[in-house]
Amino acid sequence: METCVKKVLILEDDIVNALFMQGVLESAEFEITGIANNAKDASGLFAENPPDLLICCIYLKNGEVAVNFVEQAREIIKVPVIYVSSHDDEETLNRVLDSSPESYIIKPFTGKQLLVASRFAVYKSGILKGKIARSRPTNREMEIIRHLVKGESTKEIADKLFISFETVKSHRKNIYKKFRVSSGLETVAMAYERHWLSAI
Repeated sequence: METCVKKVLILEDDIVNALFMQGVLESAEFEITGIANNAKDASGLFAENPPDLLICCIYLKNGEVAVNFVEQAREIIKVPVIYVSSHDDEETLNRVLDSSPESYIIKPFTGKQLLVASRFAVYKSGILKGKIARSRPTNREMEIIRHLVKGESTKEIADKLFISFETVKSHRKNIYKKFRVSSGLETVAMAYERHWLSAI
């Protein structure tokens, strides 16, 4: 099977762990774009060379929580993330679930565990991207998008389509989830990019 090198950014403040992960991943089909021990440096590395995968220690020694960095990074690119942590308590798990990680590895872990999780993460991400690229809006979703292109608000769309405000709000939420966008502006940009609006 042909493989493609995948770029990984590591956010880990324990240099021993970071170098261990780097060695494991570079022995396979991965390239490490950088290792950071704080969110600021990680953000700079992310912007300079966007990765295909993030591997992040949840709690950093300077008091930062990697989840905040992940959320900001994903506003730029929807990149999969694997969290590594020595914590497995319910509070920690609940804290990271909102960022929808591809995997969660408890320290200490083996190289094989890391490699399997990383391969599954990039594979799953690629499959999802393929599915999203092939997906198209339903007729009703397309109506909503056409009105978003005109800059209309949820209330204005509801009035023009003779449906409730909550129904339009629900459709917008479904569109964002289905196509992995986070705003009306992103939805419009995506619609133009995929030539859904050529008939308008």
